[in-house]
Amino acid sequence: MKRKCIYCLEENELETQKNREHIFPKTYGGQRRLELGIVCDTCNNKFSAFESDFAKESLLTIPKQFYHPLSKKNKQGKISFKLQLIEVVEQNKYYLGYIQEGVTHFCPQISLRKNMEHSFVYFSNFIKNLDFIIHTKINKIQFVKHIKIKEKEPIIGIYNNRVVAYYNHEKDKENLIKFKSILSQKRQEIIELYDPNKVSKTQNQFIVHQEYSFNLDSTDRAVCKIALNTIAHYFGDKIFDPCFDELRNYIKTGNISYKPVALLEKAAYNGMFANLFYESKNNHFALVGSLPLHERESIIALVSFYDDSFAFAVRLKQGTKFNIDISELPMRLLVINYQRKDQYGDYELFEEQIKEDHKIHKENINNLFLKSE
Repeated sequence: MKRKCIYCLEENELETQKNREHIFPKTYGGQRRLELGIVCDTCNNKFSAFESDFAKESLLTIPKQFYHPLSKKNKQGKISFKLQLIEVVEQNKYYLGYIQEGVTHFCPQISLRKNMEHSFVYFSNFIKNLDFIIHTKINKIQFVKHIKIKEKEPIIGIYNNRVVAYYNHEKDKENLIKFKSILSQKRQEIIELYDPNKVSKTQNQFIVHQEYSFNLDSTDRAVCKIALNTIAHYFGDKIFDPCFDELRNYIKTGNISYKPVALLEKAAYNGMFANLFYESKNNHFALVGSLPLHERESIIALVSFYDDSFAFAVRLKQGTKFNIDISELPMRLLVINYQRKDQYGDYELFEEQIKEDHKIHKENINNLFLKSE
């Protein structure tokens, strides 16, 4: 049996496909998936680069650290949080870690000092982590030059199944490479001398130094992908209408002739998602279909994260012609509780309710697009 991919439009034998696409990104709590082959494995793999940016280098990265789904790691044991440099104030030292649900977590790491002296910090699973560092080739280590790292005090640690090394001066980078060799040569001696009671752990006051370079294009492509995934979920083969081709190509290549996404100001939607679905908090939303905003603004989806904290409008190019009857796409609302990772089923909304809610907001949303072009 063959199935046509909604992005490349190629037909693939289902027996050759392995992965089912999440409608809403798993890293933001989405659980429900499209049927196998609706997004082919080839496209799925190509999208991983901008989806990784969306997870770690987007406007949503900061709230994600405080409101992320409860599970810490995915099946591959990877942490979907950005690695941070954390200053322990009372020690005047820096360590590697990340923030989840507002709590600081430290990575297994080794802090170097003068004359190759060192201390193991948060080094659980000692032998396993030690061997992982020893056996990782130099060209596989992620070296990061950071101005906050003190001279002669570089750090080498493990994050997301990779060895990472932070340094400031080139001499310290050389010392890290030498130190890795020393670990290999003196492995047995280090293991025999290891005392778990001497592994540094701190309960002191933290300062987390966060640096972000937001990739807005990756965010826009990811939001468009959520919109098309949701349309495919609710409306099946109607997703193959040529009206969606330019968005399809944008998601694949990053190239487009118009601005397809706008981050909405509060005045433009004024808490509409909370009004539409008020049974609980901690939700993401995707509203798709024949919206009252479509006729003039060509908006086909509204996507909101963290309740009403971040809302985006997705639109087609103005003047786009439909081969299908737009009335065949009734408004549907996808709701995801990102704390419990629940998906509340399917909601077909009453058109009059949406129209009444949006009467005063249509002009604001249209102006946002006009300003962005």
